[in-house]
Amino acid sequence: MKIPVMRRSELDAIIFHLTFGIIALITVITSPLESEIALGLRIWVLLIGYHASITIVALRRQHRDWLIMMKFLVPLSIFMILPDGFLAIGLKTIVFPDMGVGQIFNVTSFMSFMWVIPLFISTTVGRGMEARGVGIFRAALGAGLSGLIIFLGSEEILTRIPIWYPLGNCLKIGHAAIYVLPPEFFIGVIAFLACRHCLSQPYSDQVSFPLQIFAAFMIMSMYLGNLIICFMVIDRDRL
Repeated sequence: MKIPVMRRSELDAIIFHLTFGIIALITVITSPLESEIALGLRIWVLLIGYHASITIVALRRQHRDWLIMMKFLVPLSIFMILPDGFLAIGLKTIVFPDMGVGQIFNVTSFMSFMWVIPLFISTTVGRGMEARGVGIFRAALGAGLSGLIIFLGSEEILTRIPIWYPLGNCLKIGHAAIYVLPPEFFIGVIAFLACRHCLSQPYSDQVSFPLQIFAAFMIMSMYLGNLIICFMVIDRDRL
């Protein structure tokens, strides 16, 4: 029986990310605990491997939608260094240890490519929901919620390595500061809607790249604005 295109794309995405997750877990566990530089290099290798392998799988399995999503999500991920830098330098609520692989605005360099993974997954969740007829509104909420769950899990896992760790007396759920949660929900929603727009165009692989770069910068700016507003509302007296 022929599998529908969207279902095949979802199935391949699930298998790919489960495989990558297992490889990433083994890589981190086997990294020498006393060497942050070794761990930093391994994470860079993992991220390069992720971006290269997802492109290869997309080409071999003819998932043109993956390539279009990556074309938008990679620039967005690079821009997300700026909000992380604001948290590290401006609010001083987060610290990225020097892992020997360089830093940008006090943020470890590999973070510029790390945002692709959760946003690709959350966008795929939203697309799958819409393909099943739940409607654009609930699909967008599903993308945001799945992104939030991934980010919450990341906060719990990655702060224990640590790739970063929180500072100050901000209200927290586990290791996650509460003020970052609404922005992380909304970036999942907006990334889904932006990728959906790119995929819906008649010649979606030819959507103006400068326009996508501008849209990615605007989404990053929205996320940064949300961070500032949520911090003022929730933690303004806790610095």
